[in-house]
This record gives sequence, C-alpha cells and structure tokens, in this order.
Amino acid sequence: MSRRQRKLKERKNKVNLRLTLGIIFLIIALCLFLSKPLKSHLLNENISEYESNKSKILINASKNAKNKEKNISKADYNFDNVERLSLQTVVNAKNKVNFNNASGAIAIPAINLSLPIFDALNNYNLAYGAGTMKENQVMGSGNYALAGHNYPDSPKILFSPLAKINQGNIIYLTDFSFIYIYDTLSITTIKPTQVDVINDSEGITELTLITCNDDGSLRYMVKATYSGKIPASDANQDMKNAFGYDFN
Repeated sequence: MSRRQRKLKERKNKVNLRLTLGIIFLIIALCLFLSKPLKSHLLNENISEYESNKSKILINASKNAKNKEKNISKADYNFDNVERLSLQTVVNAKNKVNFNNASGAIAIPAINLSLPIFDALNNYNLAYGAGTMKENQVMGSGNYALAGHNYPDSPKILFSPLAKINQGNIIYLTDFSFIYIYDTLSITTIKPTQVDVINDSEGITELTLITCNDDGSLRYMVKATYSGKIPASDANQDMKNAFGYDFN
C-alpha cells in the first residue's frame, strides 16, 4: 500500500469514527430528551391504573390488610435507599407492585390527592403511592408519617399536589376498618437531614407527610393534627368520593 493510500485510509477511518461518535451522541441526546416525557407518561399511566380500578383494588387490599401479619424488615425503612424516580424504576414498577399489599389509603379532597398506602419505603411501591416511614405505625396514634414522590413534570400525581395544600384542609386516612380525620396545620420546607420530624412526641397525635421540593434540595413537610375517627361503614358521601371507594 502506497503512502498516499495509507493517508486516504487513515482519513476515511477518522471520518467513520467521527460519524460513529456523532450517531452515539445523537442517540444519547435523544434518550435524554425523551426520558422525561416517557417517564411522565408512564407515571400518569400508573396513577390512571389505580384510579380506574380503585374500588376493586381497595376491596382486595382491605381483605388482605385485615388478615395478614406485618413482617417487614428494618432495612425497608432506610431513607438512604429511597431513590429519585428514574425511568427504569417506573418501568420496572409495572411488574413489581401488588396493590393487594396496600395497608390503607390517603385522600385529601382539597387537592384531589388519593393514593394507596404501602408499608415501608419500597422504591417500586413509591412509584404508585405513599410509604410508611417507621415500623409499626398506627393510624390515629402518635406521629403517623408518610413519604411520597414529588414529580414537578406531572404536578397532579403522587405527592406532587402537596405543594398546594393549605392550613385547615382535611386529610383522610383509612386502614379499611376506620377512617381517621386530620386537619392540616402547616406546610414548611425542611432539610433532608431533619429526620427527627417523624418522631413521636408525648401527648401529641399527628400526621406528617414528607416529599421533595422541585429540585430535591429540600423537603416539603405537611403537619396535621388528629381530630378523630369513625368506623369505615359510617363513611359519608364526601369521604367515599375522596377515596373513590364505598366502604361497604
């Protein structure tokens, strides 16, 4: 091969390398560009799946909740294991979440929030609902604490609506036997390290809801005071509408 041929070959190889790298970078850019809309679409599908089948889901969950014994490891409550919502997590959650394992539900009529409650902080479950933040929590007792995701690109799903909650808004919880009523006291921002906010305080019965702010640097914290409970069978129409469930 002549010197001229070698130079032409080297030049061709460089062109091919640049073209290949260009295609790779284009694919990466397209994936990054499309990941948010795709993730938003899938998350909305998750919530729609729950909304469309809510009555059936809660009937099955209520049967399980009354019969099963809780057996959840401490590792499930490790806050450091909670990941920000990734596309892969949302995709995988489709086949990993069993709604029948929900231990209850939360509803806040003023901000159109209605979600299942799962025990512990499983990343797949958190793509569909809220998770309890401590072991052996009991609704209507101590400081009942829940965590959920805020996803600014879809402000109506998961715990994203919490940013719009106001003092005095009613929050309902149910364990399917009773409906527990809380009145919103405040919404503030706290540092991620302020984990003591979920600790029980002697003589205080409250609800604490935690979610990230829009950029994940802080946490929104909703505090609500307990005002009482009623048997689920006595739920009025407003309560039934809030949960989307008849409690029959």
